[in-house]
Amino acid sequence: MTGLRARLQLLAAVAAGLLLLLAPRVFARGILNDIWSVAFAVVLASAWNLLGGLAGQVSIGYSAFLGIGAYTTALLALRGMEPYATVPLAALLAAAFSYVVGLPTFRLRGPYFTIATIGVGEAVRVLAGGVSFTGGSSGIRMPPGSFDFGLNYASMVVLAVAVVALAARVSGGSEAAVGLVMSARMVPGFFLAPVGGVLIDRWDRRTVLICCELSRGLALAGPGTGGGAPGAEYGSYLTRLRERIQEALRYPPAARRRGLQGTVALEIVIRPDGTFGLVGLADSSSHALLDAAALETVRRLAPEPFPPGVPPRHLRVRLPVVFTLE
Repeated sequence: MTGLRARLQLLAAVAAGLLLLLAPRVFARGILNDIWSVAFAVVLASAWNLLGGLAGQVSIGYSAFLGIGAYTTALLALRGMEPYATVPLAALLAAAFSYVVGLPTFRLRGPYFTIATIGVGEAVRVLAGGVSFTGGSSGIRMPPGSFDFGLNYASMVVLAVAVVALAARVSGGSEAAVGLVMSARMVPGFFLAPVGGVLIDRWDRRTVLICCELSRGLALAGPGTGGGAPGAEYGSYLTRLRERIQEALRYPPAARRRGLQGTVALEIVIRPDGTFGLVGLADSSSHALLDAAALETVRRLAPEPFPPGVPPRHLRVRLPVVFTLE
């Protein structure tokens, strides 16, 4: 059933992409502009939902990646490089920046992570407005006629369809996709930088900055619907799951001999069918033996189906695993 669903999702994505790519043959320029704007909003919203809705990390630093993409494309194009060839480079540069920034910030949780991303976005904004090669506060413009509207439109549509297809794979419980989102420090930069590169052709610097603020607004709007914290109706289900984990727990002999005790907090992705996706360490017990034992227990645990009356959905939960010597 999962394979059939994946094939249907792929077919739907391909069909949607083909219909949107054929739209210029049917619709006038004004309608195509509206489709382009919707595709842009879809990429922003999907990027937020992947990191904020599923991974549970509220980031307000997306404006930095849009800006890096836009400036990379503009600066290279002004030096004679083919504009479309700059877009992958912009994505890689922003991905590298995202990875470096993610090394310290992904060690933070909750509001601390959010505050750190505010600092990143502000630092990029201040730097871009204070150096000469970016044009300072006045910004820079692309060379006239750098982009063809048809290719510009197709690029944005393909990017939007690709991001939505990935989001569908994540919400469907694809192990590789969930792992990508939960661990990818490069995802925001890689997805949003091409948008900035395409954006710089259509709008001036002021409008790009407005769109960067839009990305902040999406981040502040709250968690997405692709996953996240469960409601009260899942209380009994999670209580049963925690009991099962405790029952299946194997106390490491070496830890028992050394008298080690503690509590391990795990972050667990639960799929709609009750199987477990990514299992990660949220808070350590300060003992590597206990941490490893808790992770292994959940990874080998049998699925916990949702009971009747509880709507199956993609959940991301944090559960404590307690090690006590009796």
